[in-house]
Amino acid sequence: MVGIGASAGGLAALTSFLKNLPARTGIAFILAQHRSPLAKDDILIPLLKSHAAVNVVKIHDGMRIEPDRLLVPPAGRLMGVFNGRIQLFKEEPSQRERLPIDFFFRSLAEDLKEQAGAVVLSGADTDGTLGAKAVKGLGGLVIVQDPANAEFNVMPASAAQAGVADFILPPEKMPAQIIQYMKRAATTSRRGAAQGEETPQSDLEKVLLILRTNTGNDFSPYKHKTVNRRIKRRMDLQQIRRLPDYAKFLKENPKEVQELFRDLLIGVSTFFRDAEAFQAFKQELVNYIRAQPAVKKLLRFWVPGCSSGEEAYSLAMLAKEALLETGREFAIQIYATDLDGHSIEGARQGTYPLNIASDVPEERLSRFFSRTDAGYKIRSEIREMIVFSVQNVLQDPPFSRLDVICCRNLLIYLKMPAQKRVLALFHYALVEGGLLFLGTSESLGNLTDLFHEQDKKWRIYLRKVSHVSHGLYSRSTPFAFSRADTADQAGNDVEPGQAPAPNPRIIAERFILEKCTPAAVLATQSGEILYIHGRTGKYLELAPGKPAANIFTMAREGIKADLTAAVGLAASTKKDVSLRHLAVKIDGGIQHAQLTVHFVTTAPNGQSLLLVSFADVDKPRCRKKAELTEGGGQKSRYVQELELELQAMRENLRTVSEEYATTTEELKSMNEELQSSNEELQSTNEEVETAKEEMQSINEEQVTLNSELQSKIDELSHVNNDMSNLLSGTDIATLFLDADLNIKRFTPATQRILNLIHSDVGRPVSHIATNLNYVSMVDDARQVLETLRSKEFEVWAKDGAWYQMRILPYRTVDNVIEGLVLTFNDITKLKMTEKRGAQALGLLGGIMNVMQTPLLVLDGILRVTMANHAYCMGFQTTPREIVGQFLFEVGNGIWDVPDLREALKNARQGRPVTENVVVEHDVAGFGTGALRVDVRLIAVEGEESANILLTFAKEGSG
Repeated sequence: MVGIGASAGGLAALTSFLKNLPARTGIAFILAQHRSPLAKDDILIPLLKSHAAVNVVKIHDGMRIEPDRLLVPPAGRLMGVFNGRIQLFKEEPSQRERLPIDFFFRSLAEDLKEQAGAVVLSGADTDGTLGAKAVKGLGGLVIVQDPANAEFNVMPASAAQAGVADFILPPEKMPAQIIQYMKRAATTSRRGAAQGEETPQSDLEKVLLILRTNTGNDFSPYKHKTVNRRIKRRMDLQQIRRLPDYAKFLKENPKEVQELFRDLLIGVSTFFRDAEAFQAFKQELVNYIRAQPAVKKLLRFWVPGCSSGEEAYSLAMLAKEALLETGREFAIQIYATDLDGHSIEGARQGTYPLNIASDVPEERLSRFFSRTDAGYKIRSEIREMIVFSVQNVLQDPPFSRLDVICCRNLLIYLKMPAQKRVLALFHYALVEGGLLFLGTSESLGNLTDLFHEQDKKWRIYLRKVSHVSHGLYSRSTPFAFSRADTADQAGNDVEPGQAPAPNPRIIAERFILEKCTPAAVLATQSGEILYIHGRTGKYLELAPGKPAANIFTMAREGIKADLTAAVGLAASTKKDVSLRHLAVKIDGGIQHAQLTVHFVTTAPNGQSLLLVSFADVDKPRCRKKAELTEGGGQKSRYVQELELELQAMRENLRTVSEEYATTTEELKSMNEELQSSNEELQSTNEEVETAKEEMQSINEEQVTLNSELQSKIDELSHVNNDMSNLLSGTDIATLFLDADLNIKRFTPATQRILNLIHSDVGRPVSHIATNLNYVSMVDDARQVLETLRSKEFEVWAKDGAWYQMRILPYRTVDNVIEGLVLTFNDITKLKMTEKRGAQALGLLGGIMNVMQTPLLVLDGILRVTMANHAYCMGFQTTPREIVGQFLFEVGNGIWDVPDLREALKNARQGRPVTENVVVEHDVAGFGTGALRVDVRLIAVEGEESANILLTFAKEGSG
């Protein structure tokens, strides 16, 4: 599949592209264009059809893509590809940046990988650049229109300057290049790796050797599958089939070495890629900053494989936000490195196209970027935090004493030994407790002794204090370690290949933890559950509504108020609080329990961490009545009063706790409303700032729509000229009426018949005086309009001319009746010919009747057309009885003679015949004996109009 991106001025380039595109290519072409939601599809699609040999089809939602088609989306819809089908999305008018081309190109790249192609044509925006980068990053083909011949060159120039174009060509040369590349890629795909498996390693190593010699970088640690795919892509672009031939080509063309080097390094990099991952990392970064001692003044970050800088700038923005949130003041230094010097130069500039607005939230866009004519530029406060440099993470010395390493989607391109080496390098470079942020498709593997898994989903890790780091890292061999080394340094004498013996202490501790410790929950002061040990189902349960991991919400009836009070008391006093004989309601029964809250520590965010443990206890025994009343009735009443007061206090505490929870929820809601109001105010402010962008977008749409309409007007003008010449050239009088029988149009020949002038257009046809002796024309026209059945008449004019008149319904291309068409075909000559023919036929009949020889005339299908008086007398019949009948149906069957049938057959086939056939007869008018029949072909004008003459005489009469 090949996506075609076009904006202002793109229609001319697109038509030039289509004129040179053959009907059969095996490729599907999909158009992504800046079009107004109000644009009409019935203008663009017919316009493209007039220039295209391929079938132009309007896209519908869920359509499966088929080859040899140009697919055009409806106006006002965003378009994406998923599993070979096109998905349409309604485009909201409130969108600040409309980037349909980038959105489509990205989905195309992710769905088809190296089988995708992107064509960037004329446009006044930078839309398409990031999408084309995604296509190339996943191995697809990118062709950009030469900016020199583009009507609006901003869009193709942006893609060309980004370095993503494989070819920069005028539109008319693009189809041939696409077909040539796709055929080569398809051949390579079908051939597979089988043909190259004779000496694959040797041939590949030759290419890698040439790369290392010319660039100084060794790609052997990279996965061969990735390297092979990128090399084959360059081979397809250069039309080279064999790897040894490509190695030779590399040696002879240093420029191709640099192109291959850039292709091997190109990656898809965007701002805040996987936004949820960056949000999770921001929270970890906030916690890390809060935990830093006051004496520390500098935080050092490293972003290896930074590509064009988006990831490094994203990290810098997060760091700024984290510092603001914590209120701490640190200087931040970010080192961003990459192998590709070209990408580093672009990253240093800090300028990105307008379409990054689809990746960067509006708040960050207005805070950290400045709008320029070229796009968005990073503000100096962010740019000054970063140092960009060229570095090979596998070969060059690493940075040290780092707080954060952000390395996302680099390890996936490396072999496993190289991955371990890089992860060990990161452990060496980070300080104790430093953060490591990996991509969602990456993991530590078996190096879990180096890092603690902080967030499994988003691959966030903390550096551990590993004994390996003390004895194994050095500048000469910093990463030569293994898990066996770790085991040896731990004091375990394990033979190679032998499983280590179980540790009795670990076994005992695990058993004690599982069997002898009470059920417990580690929670924050606000009730957020951090860890659960043992079975707590007796004391905690999920509350109705949205699931929430909060111990106060999940506490069962009977302990909720006491638990809230105990946690608050333990957090404030930092001492343990224990409550006994709490009655917990469980499945309709009562379970007496003991609840203990232990103060653990204070977290970096200032909240207390508390361990709440639960244990079952026996039901308290009831003392005897004598014991209760011992000491006199006054004491008994005092105890009862205390119990009542305690019960009242508990109820009051429960009420206060519930009111506190309600107030907290209300404050949260109020805070959310305030945040929403703030966001609305920011949106209002940004709407004013983006008015220029909207106007530019509308201007592009108007240019595109104007081009479509102008082309449609030219096409309609040509069609109108053709129709006028056609109607005038046929010299057939034609009259067009609308549904009310008013005159819409007429040809010049009609003026001779109906006395029409040009000012009669729009008048009812009943008001027009005609030269025809035909008074029911209006009534017949109404009848045709009602029944939709055409009528045909022969009418004559007052000047003696005859016309064949037809009245037909006027149907549009959508099969809608919008009036009538009346045609008048001059048949005057035909009528005169018929009249002369009738006269000649009457004269011929008179001659035949005065002849004494019986004569019979047949047509080409042996039907009687004429019989003279002598024949009728001899066969005792009349012309009325036999004219129109077939020969073998008259004459009492005496004509069923083979020789006669053969003679008649020859005559019907147009062969001249003069043949006498004798037949037996029993006809009173001829007497007795045989009858001689003479068969002659007298005229040939087609089968039915041929004339055969039969003459009859009695056998032996001379």
